[in-house]
Amino acid sequence: MSIKILHTSDWHLGKKLFKISREQEHQYYLNWLVEYIKENQIDLLFIAGDIFDVPAPDMKSMKLLYDFIYKLGQLKTVETVLITGNHDSNYLLNIPGDFFREHNCHIFTKIDSDLEKNNFYFIKNGQTIGIKTLPYFRNYELVNLVNSKESESETDNQQQITKYFKRYFSHWNRKVDHKILISHHVYGNYSLAGSEHAIHLSGVEHFPISWVEDQFDYIALGHIHKYQELSSTTPIIYSGSPIPMRFSESSNKNMVEITIENNQLSYKKVTIKQLKQLTQIKCKSSEILDSVSELISKTSNETAPTLLEIIVEMEQVETGVQDKIRDLLLATNI
Repeated sequence: MSIKILHTSDWHLGKKLFKISREQEHQYYLNWLVEYIKENQIDLLFIAGDIFDVPAPDMKSMKLLYDFIYKLGQLKTVETVLITGNHDSNYLLNIPGDFFREHNCHIFTKIDSDLEKNNFYFIKNGQTIGIKTLPYFRNYELVNLVNSKESESETDNQQQITKYFKRYFSHWNRKVDHKILISHHVYGNYSLAGSEHAIHLSGVEHFPISWVEDQFDYIALGHIHKYQELSSTTPIIYSGSPIPMRFSESSNKNMVEITIENNQLSYKKVTIKQLKQLTQIKCKSSEILDSVSELISKTSNETAPTLLEIIVEMEQVETGVQDKIRDLLLATNI
């Protein structure tokens, strides 16, 4: 029998696009995700940080998360491992700890001086999967953990950090058959989607791939909003956000399904079904009506509703442009 795992990240519940709420899209995604987990008999769900868009999310956003965890808990067949990202409040997510534990959700909100506290073990079919978590951390937390001093040179400080994390990534208190890392930070030669907040480490610009590549069988990353694979050997993957965060992002969003069978690990990219499509048109003022008309001709009643951003380069002063576009769109369903 196989073990199946889903890797997701960067939900950003509560996100708005200008003044437009994304609640409906997030609710659609979470409902879809529950059904996917049931139909595909998923054993483990990873959420690699940035569950919420802001540290103090509104009640609707929190309800989305709690309702989702409750539904998964009712299945009694799946366990969730969740780490916090730079948008999340560690304190807020620690408050309902009993609720999460009762529904098979294991939350990791900080790096601990006791390295074993960031490890989680999942056992099925006689196989033990060791899951190491590295939630987002701030510079002062790292400085305290590595015992660096303000008087130390930058080189000494980097050496201390390197030594600490090499020990962090290699530490296990028991024998494991497969090793997986879940982390919300920047690694290797990542490529930004444009909607992420910058992350900076003390003296380290990003985690070098060489620190983790030989330590794990799969590395589940969060923070970057577009899907990307960072290594051709060990799978080191940013799953990306489940919905586009801005118009410049592609609406093609993904998660990763990992399968462990006969002691072999494999994975596949899974396309996430979208409730709405984000479309961006860039054109000159003389091309607006033709560009919008072309978009309308490609849009059918069967496709998802579209949120549209039009960026216009004005060739001359012209009034009533917005009214012309609005009139053209009113008769359509996009």
